[in-house]
Amino acid sequence: MNNFKKYPLFYGILSALVLIFIAGSGYNFYLYKWSLADAEKTTKRAQSSFKRTLSDAPTEDQLKISEDNIKKLDEKLGFLIKDLSRASADIIKKCPYTEGYQLVEGIRGIVNRWKQTCKAKGIKIPEDMDFSFKRYYQPGADPAVSESIEPLWKQACVLDYILGKLFKSKPEDMEMGITSVQREVLSSEGVKRDKKGRVMRSSDGSETFTIDPLVSARVPGSIDTLAYKFVFTGQTEVLRLFLNQLKSFDAMLVVRSVEVKPYQEDTYFSEEGGDDMSMDEIAAAAGADSMPSGGGDSVEDIAALMGMGGDAATQQAPAEPPAQEAAPAEGDSSEAPVDESNTPIVTNNTSEFSVVIEYLEVIKDLPQKPAKKEQGEAASEEE
Repeated sequence: MNNFKKYPLFYGILSALVLIFIAGSGYNFYLYKWSLADAEKTTKRAQSSFKRTLSDAPTEDQLKISEDNIKKLDEKLGFLIKDLSRASADIIKKCPYTEGYQLVEGIRGIVNRWKQTCKAKGIKIPEDMDFSFKRYYQPGADPAVSESIEPLWKQACVLDYILGKLFKSKPEDMEMGITSVQREVLSSEGVKRDKKGRVMRSSDGSETFTIDPLVSARVPGSIDTLAYKFVFTGQTEVLRLFLNQLKSFDAMLVVRSVEVKPYQEDTYFSEEGGDDMSMDEIAAAAGADSMPSGGGDSVEDIAALMGMGGDAATQQAPAEPPAQEAAPAEGDSSEAPVDESNTPIVTNNTSEFSVVIEYLEVIKDLPQKPAKKEQGEAASEEE
């Protein structure tokens, strides 16, 4: 007691520290019990989730049945692909080229063969027709990059097959012309594209196009396609023969769109925007003798442009129905007069056809996971 009285400050601080220690120990024990209860709840939830997952997991027998089903479906898919592309091995031949300059020479030879075929069959083509391979056909063309050799060869083989059907669609007694042939630029060619995925202006000019994704049958990872656009002229028989040949199951070809419009050799368009000229502007460009006189929007003008002739254009419906001619009397062998005005107005006019065709390929291999390095680069680009 003497010490307490002698050193009150020391013993007071010591007592306070002891009380603080006891309070801290109690608080730590409370936190331990709370965290332990929370950990127990988390463990129970994890165990419950594991048990549910384990109960839903297939057994070895079920896995074996699933593997057998996948194998059967894969065999069925292979049969369908083979049946829908019976001549695919003959259409897409093994690429004989290993260098880009060799492929360029091969494409030039194929394009020259197409031109000779058109000349032999009497099919009209523009003088600068390169069948969508202007980039590799023109003099001094750069060789194809090594990554695009195989895809370009496949694209040329499919185009050769479709053009063969188009060449066979020309009747011997009818005229036919090929205005343009367009292909899609392959991603492996290394061309620049804009934000919407469209190919930026290049040396190909108008010989390449980008198919609308809403029209295309392409599904990334499942179905790959090669799209082509053909613009040719002729009578309707040419289009009918061409479409009839495409419906054969030699290859998986799908016609995505068909457009038809009247064809005129001398068609006048404004240089900006491509809008049609007015009737007066067409008359001024074509000359006064080639256009009928009078108002530019009259029925006679429109009929003259359609090649109907003045009589057909000015012909109007009679106010009253013509009186029925009397039947010839018995024994009268004279024939009834023939009305020459009933000559058909519409004849076999030349039309311009635009057909978009896709060659389909089913991707059976599962997509490979990108490497970790590529994943890191993609994440950095997104950031």
